[in-house]
Amino acid sequence: MLARYLTSSVPQPIRAKGFRYHRMGAVVAISGGEWTAHAVVRGGRNYRVEINRDRDAFRASCDCPYFTDRGEICKHIWAAVIEADERLLLAGNGEPLEAFLEPEVNRSGSRKRPNLSVTLQKAPAPWQRFLTDLNQRLEADERSTVNRRFVEGELLYTLDVPQTKAGRGVVLHVHHRTRRKNGEWAKPKPAPVSAQEIDDLPELDDREIHAQLLGAVDQAALQASYYGQVQSERATYLLVNSSAARLLPRLVHTGRLHLTLERGVPEPDPLVWDDGLPWHFDLTIATEADGSIRVDGALQRDGERMDLREPIVLLDAGFLATRVALARFDPGDAFSWIAELRRSNSVTFPGAAADSLAEALARAAAIGDARPYGREIRGRLPRHARCGSAFRLRGDIR
Repeated sequence: MLARYLTSSVPQPIRAKGFRYHRMGAVVAISGGEWTAHAVVRGGRNYRVEINRDRDAFRASCDCPYFTDRGEICKHIWAAVIEADERLLLAGNGEPLEAFLEPEVNRSGSRKRPNLSVTLQKAPAPWQRFLTDLNQRLEADERSTVNRRFVEGELLYTLDVPQTKAGRGVVLHVHHRTRRKNGEWAKPKPAPVSAQEIDDLPELDDREIHAQLLGAVDQAALQASYYGQVQSERATYLLVNSSAARLLPRLVHTGRLHLTLERGVPEPDPLVWDDGLPWHFDLTIATEADGSIRVDGALQRDGERMDLREPIVLLDAGFLATRVALARFDPGDAFSWIAELRRSNSVTFPGAAADSLAEALARAAAIGDARPYGREIRGRLPRHARCGSAFRLRGDIR
């Protein structure tokens, strides 16, 4: 459609106003052919619009004050573009490859005023426009009934571990797969689901998940589209922590949430839900015989202990994923410590660095409790100190 190719040439506020003008029937007359279009658009008075096509170049003029004063595309021109599009005017030599729309200027550099000496075709009566719009809606409904893309097969969800570890947030991909004739699953393909397709998804879980992924359509997004139709189809989502906290358990319970360890290659088995207590971080500080200080950590819950490097990914949203399960995880205020220890394994400090280590511990604890050690830290940590609710200290620094 012509208007779609010209959106990048016209600011969104102008397109939104032109779209509203068109829907109100402001284009009262139009005529033209493959290379030209002439229109009368009702505003403060009737304004004359002229649009000319030269291959992929579209040039337009209007005799309204906005155009003559500023030399910029106005709402009357955009309303005329939409009307010309619907009437298959300006078809030229086919769909443009690199179309652009710009103001028409005279050789002197002044804005050209439309010269409409041709007989204009009267715009359709309200009842004719009603029937045209109704038929377009019915045709769209018929197409959507025929083209339900996800009736066969199933949707898969993949948690992209490399991109999530890069610190972008929780990166989720949506895929679709179908069965081959031999009964095996074909390779999953990215599955962008539009807002219009949500109600046609066969599984209730998928409908509710995508309703949260896509969210409500706001007016700004509606007006930013080429003339009111929202094109919100995507197969990758970046979840903030609050969204991830709501969606990840639901995704696991579908039985179709997989990890992606290599880009675009989901792991064969879906994650299962670990309904145990949340895992917590346990920080261990030990003084060695030579006076050095070793700092290490692990994850623990209810008598269980897990090596800090075992989870595939830890999420600040409050989850950890192993190769087989997604579990609750409470990082407290220690997420920075956990990330560094997972990257570096255990760390050994010289005894002379005790003050620096104590300062780093105090900084982490200050995020949580104001006085986690019961007294101000001055280079030494008291034995068996508690560091907020995030982690425990064992041993002492001498």
